[in-house]
Amino acid sequence: MLTQQAIDKFIQRPRDDHRHFKELTPQQVDDMRRQLPGRLPLWATLRHDQRICVLLGVKLRRLALFADTGCVAAETELETEQGSVRIDELEQRGKPIRIYSLTPDGIQLVWATCPFKRGPTALYTVTFTSGRRIIVTARHRFLTARGWLSCDELQPGERLPVFDACHHQSTSGTCLFPSLPPCDSVASVTYLRTTVYYDLHVPIHENYLAHGLIHHNTGKTLMALAIFRYLQSTRVTKRVLVLVPRLAIKDEWERELTKHTPDLKYLILRGSSDVKWELLRQSQAPVVVETYAGLTRMCSDLAPRRRKGRNKLQPSRVKVMEIGKQFGGLILDECHAIKNHQSLAYRISRKLADAMPMVLALTATPFGRDPGDLWAQLRVVDKGYSLGESLGLFRATFFTYHTNFWGDLEWTFKKKLTQMLHRMLAHSSLRYAADETTLPRVVPIIKSAHLPMDANTYYQRARQAIKDAKGNKREIGNAFLRMRQISSGFVGYHDDDLGESAQFEFPTNPKLDLLLGIVESLAHKCIVFHDFIWSGQRISRELKLLKIGHVMLNGQSKDVATARARFENDAECRVLVLSNALALGLNLQAARYGIFYEAPVPVLMRTQSCRRFERQYSPHRVVFRYDLVTKGTVDELILAFHRQGRDLLRAIVDGEVSP
Repeated sequence: MLTQQAIDKFIQRPRDDHRHFKELTPQQVDDMRRQLPGRLPLWATLRHDQRICVLLGVKLRRLALFADTGCVAAETELETEQGSVRIDELEQRGKPIRIYSLTPDGIQLVWATCPFKRGPTALYTVTFTSGRRIIVTARHRFLTARGWLSCDELQPGERLPVFDACHHQSTSGTCLFPSLPPCDSVASVTYLRTTVYYDLHVPIHENYLAHGLIHHNTGKTLMALAIFRYLQSTRVTKRVLVLVPRLAIKDEWERELTKHTPDLKYLILRGSSDVKWELLRQSQAPVVVETYAGLTRMCSDLAPRRRKGRNKLQPSRVKVMEIGKQFGGLILDECHAIKNHQSLAYRISRKLADAMPMVLALTATPFGRDPGDLWAQLRVVDKGYSLGESLGLFRATFFTYHTNFWGDLEWTFKKKLTQMLHRMLAHSSLRYAADETTLPRVVPIIKSAHLPMDANTYYQRARQAIKDAKGNKREIGNAFLRMRQISSGFVGYHDDDLGESAQFEFPTNPKLDLLLGIVESLAHKCIVFHDFIWSGQRISRELKLLKIGHVMLNGQSKDVATARARFENDAECRVLVLSNALALGLNLQAARYGIFYEAPVPVLMRTQSCRRFERQYSPHRVVFRYDLVTKGTVDELILAFHRQGRDLLRAIVDGEVSP
């Protein structure tokens, strides 16, 4: 049993946090490239987010890249070998799929990973003149007549080639040219909702066919090649072993190598283990591609089992050492294939990686529901520095356990330690995702909470009061104010005994709980906007209990300049609790997140509040705007009217809408 002293020593181990790389501007990225000794190959073919990953890869040499890929809604129908199937149905099947993709030989069936669920995030509906509709995230990329464009770059009239899986399977490659297939034109792009979305990964080709359109995936293979070519040119390593999960991916790597690095010699290992050993010993190709299963058989001997049955594979120390002497680099494609720490693939990969100066692990799905899968993958990458040299240390730090009905131990992740896990992972890994590195400057996110039953009773009374007011503006205004207060967990009233205002707080406040959960999970500074002074004080009280550094600015604040300076300059001060009434004129670029606990009703005030952190010269390439709403209350109507540029209270008073 590990002592608490050992766990504390592991937690306090110095680690670098490389998440700030995702905030680099294109100019900063180019400046870093120019500082490198030698030229970075394939630089011109890389997107901004890929360049960031490559720069970090050549710096660390041992890195895990966790890439979010496709970004579509649940109802998106993918073109598979069984026909058009919804992506959420494919996710439930839990198996890799064969999907149509645009290849150099036309539209063909290729292997793709099992789709997986992500989010929530903002989704947009792209509507075409033909009536075609597809729902995607803002930075989802389509093949257009002008090349690859993201959803937020599409303009009305933009032409997208339409492909048919049955009629474009040629070998001429002509379907690569968008002028040949028929085209559909974009009619509109509109915000739809904020909810979960679905990803998948199409290795090598990085695209797939859905609703007749070609959708872009990631380019992890290209990044891995760029990192290796640079380290090869600087003589860090001469030869790399690429491990892939399936035979079909070998062919895809061969095509990718031919496409991006035609001058680079490579060897695809095929045949029996004996044939592969002979090929390996004879060839000096800088890149060698093999499957995890193939490598396991190459590096193992058959040993008889004690009981009757088939012989089992026993790793050979001599064979593993011979492989290790031939290579100076290891690329683990779809590295979740070694997440099982008891598998031979993991044990052999770990031994090989320990002696190599370059190790790259690539996957879009490092784990499903169990974060414990991360340990084996990061152990191979950085020898256990990030998540611990032993699985026992990792589990003792991040998990609790109990004995199940069968007498086995079951481990449960401590969700309160999620942020600490992210910090540890950032030492040797980088997750680059559409909703973090390449989305529009402002990412809108709506989070919802439900109104408790007792609060709903008061809410319905206030709602009825508006109807009973019969046009009395004062009574309507008072009832509307109470409705907003109830959605935030309290009701204000006048205390006749004390002769002053007082508040009645409901026993449960889901909206406040939602806010605190978000704030706890954030690694960057944030602003919490509120309308009611009581709400700001209540939020501040909870932040103190959680020991989260913060300052509060409202109409009662005496020294605004000192509070603002502390928020901007004190690393321990993560949160600014700011009244919407004081938002005008403040420059708060230090914040990466703006959270509207209570959105102001006037549209102009909302705009001014947003401009506190959505500003020019912000140090953050991407900022996030959260709106917290209590479902079934005026919170939802306020946001709906903001999108229309209208004032909800004025519309209620004028009788245009009933809340």
